[in-house]
Amino acid sequence: MNPKLFAQLRPRQPLAALVEALGSDWRPPPPEDQGCLWGPNHCCLARIDVQHRLGLLGFYRAFPSAFQFEGLRLGMSMAAALAHRPGLRHVLLPAEQQLALVEYRDQTTAGDHLRVRFFRRELVGLELECPGLSYPGAELATAATGQPQA
Repeated sequence: MNPKLFAQLRPRQPLAALVEALGSDWRPPPPEDQGCLWGPNHCCLARIDVQHRLGLLGFYRAFPSAFQFEGLRLGMSMAAALAHRPGLRHVLLPAEQQLALVEYRDQTTAGDHLRVRFFRRELVGLELECPGLSYPGAELATAATGQPQA
């Protein structure tokens, strides 16, 4: 995977951009994963819609912290993130996650949903998602490989 290329991906880009960013790590997601594909060491996530576009991109703790996303970067403090993006709004998570994670949400200028998660007041996860997309099962594997999947 090329972290710089992956960090430049955004929702609505074509599947080919993801394939290029992942390089030899690319593999079509299995149908049961509904278009979700994890990067090496679970440092990032991409979800591909039925039209073969990127719908969701996730960047997590193991992803290099040198890259910025919507002005935020992994590892930054909650105070710095909230100062940079005053539109971030706190969201209550399910009870089992509340002790570990704090989540904030916003909308980007492109209209994408931005989810930011903090652990011990440190930014550990960031997701960008284009709302309203449909996600696949078996159709994606066929499109990516040109071969129907068993």
